[in-house]
Amino acid sequence: MSQIPSENFISAKKTGVGQKATGLLVSIRSVREAMQLVGVGVDVLDLKEPERGPLGACDPQIWNSCASLPSFNGVWSVALGESVGAIERASQVPQGIRYAKVGPSGVDNTRNLADLWNRVGRALLPATELVGVGYADYVKAGSIEPEQVLELATQIGLSTLLIDTYDKASLGTVEELGSERLERLCGSARLAGISLVIAGKLQLQDLHFMMRWGVSRVGVRGAVCHQSRTGDIDPALVEEWVRQVGNRSNANIGD
Repeated sequence: MSQIPSENFISAKKTGVGQKATGLLVSIRSVREAMQLVGVGVDVLDLKEPERGPLGACDPQIWNSCASLPSFNGVWSVALGESVGAIERASQVPQGIRYAKVGPSGVDNTRNLADLWNRVGRALLPATELVGVGYADYVKAGSIEPEQVLELATQIGLSTLLIDTYDKASLGTVEELGSERLERLCGSARLAGISLVIAGKLQLQDLHFMMRWGVSRVGVRGAVCHQSRTGDIDPALVEEWVRQVGNRSNANIGD
C-alpha cells in the first residue's frame, strides 16, 4: 500500500492470518554485500547504511544497482531514514524495490505518524509497499509505543510492521520489551492480519520464540557481521542463520 488516506484512516478491514514459515531479512549496505548473498537463500535483502543510524538510507545509486541484479530470488527492501527526511528519499526509490520504511523517531503522536506515512506513501511507486516501524526503545527515540504503532497500522490498512531498536548501543528488542509484552504484540499483529518483522540485536537463541510467536520475518545485521553492525557481512554467518531459520520453521510447521 503506497497511498494512505489522510482524512479517514480506516481504509480496510482485515482478518487474522494463518501460521506461516518465518523468513529471514538481512540488512546490507553495498552492492558488494548484495553480490555475496544473492544465492544464499535470504528472503529479503534490506538496503541501509548503518553509519547513518538505525534506519539510515543508502545512497540511491546503490538502490538502483541492487534492484537490477538478476540473480536474486528474494525481494528488496530499503530504509529511508528518519521522519520527514525520508519523504524526499521516497521519491527516489526505483522499480524493483518491494518494501520501504521510515523511522518514527521524534514523532510522538499517532496523528503526526499517520501524516508522515501518508506523505512517504504518496511519494513511493505503487509497487513499493510502505512498512510501518515502531521502536522497542520508543522513549529514547521520542516516538510512540509499538502497540500504538500497531493499532495505527491496523486502522490505516498497512500490511507489514517492523519492530526494531533505535539505540543500537543499548538493549535489543527482546530485552527492551520483555518476552511477555513482545508475545502479546505478536499475537495482536497476527489477529489483525499484519505481517510482523522483528529486528534489533537478535541472536540465534531468540529464534525459538520468534517461531513460536508466529513472526513473519526476523531481521539481522550485527549478528551476521564481523565485530559489529558497521563491520563487513560474513556470508558464513548468514548461511547459518538461513539454515537455522529454515530448520526451525519447518519443525514448527510440522508440530
